[in-house]
Parts: sequence; structure tokens; C-alpha cells
Amino acid sequence: MGNRRQILKYLFSAMAGGGFVAASIPFIRSMGIAEHKRNPTHDIDISGLKEGEMMVIHWNLLPIVITKRSARDLEYIVEPNPELLDPDSIESIQPDFAKNSYRSIRPDIFVSIGMCTHLGCAPTHRPDIAPEDLGPEWRGGFFCPCHGAKYDSAGRVYRNMPAPRNMDIPNYEFIDENTIRIKYRA
Repeated sequence: MGNRRQILKYLFSAMAGGGFVAASIPFIRSMGIAEHKRNPTHDIDISGLKEGEMMVIHWNLLPIVITKRSARDLEYIVEPNPELLDPDSIESIQPDFAKNSYRSIRPDIFVSIGMCTHLGCAPTHRPDIAPEDLGPEWRGGFFCPCHGAKYDSAGRVYRNMPAPRNMDIPNYEFIDENTIRIKYRA
């Protein structure tokens, strides 16, 4: 009987130790190098992106949205729109190069973090003009189906929406005509 008790004691101790090690793994990993420091840049080929299209890539746990805007989009962006909450992007999270009407380096290419600034949902790209579900005033842009936030083609939020600010713009650069390099913003 004593031998059996000793075996159970060792077995229980081994199981408890294994459980402790398994439970410690996430804590040990959290002390490692952060994802954005392991992958400080990411290059994206946009050569296949056509006018009016959107692509999404995932980098450091963030969805990066890239759209190629049409001439119509560019006209609407520079037109004064009193319906926008922050048309000059004063309250926006964006690099200095994006402090312009287009909120981008190149007017035809829009790069943003594809998360609604309300609760982090993924807005859909809606380039169509005046669709029935968005109304006759809709001139294209992004729509968050979770709570109804609307953004124009430059990621600027409309007034009276649940989103408190414009879509965030990551730090990026063009390394050639068709390659964007997303960079970690320190």
C-alpha cells in the first residue's frame, strides 16, 4: 500500500509540475521580443492593384488596407465636404506626410489601418456612388457594418458617427513605383 501511495505522490507531483510549465509559456513568451520589433518593415507589391480595388495585408497583427483611388474619388476628396467631422485630419493618428487632403503620399494610393476607430471592426470598401443602403449622398469610401460608421475615400469620418476620429494611417514609404514599405512607427 505504501508503494502505491508513493507512486501516486510522484505522479501527482509530475503532473502539477507539467501544468505549471504549460501555464508559464504565455508569460515567458510575453517577455520576448515584441512582434513589431521582429518585423519592423513589410514590403507590399501593388502592381496588380487596379483602379477602384482594395487589398488587405496583415502585418504585426494589424490589417493594412490599400486602395487605388479613381479620378472621381480624387475629385470628391478635394471638394469641401461640411459633413466630415475632421476634414483637415487635425485629430488623426497619421504621419506628417499624410497631413494633406488625400491623407497619403500619392493621391491615387490610399494606405490605412483597416480598423474602425470606434471599436476596431473592419470597415468594408464601398466605392459605389449612392447605393440604396447608404443613401443618395454617399460618394464612395469605407463603411463599418458593425455600428454604421462612414468614412470617405481618404478615411475621414463623417459627422454624427460612432467613430470618434478618422482612420489611422501607418508609417510607410514607396521604395519604387509599385512597392510600399510599411514601417513600425516608434
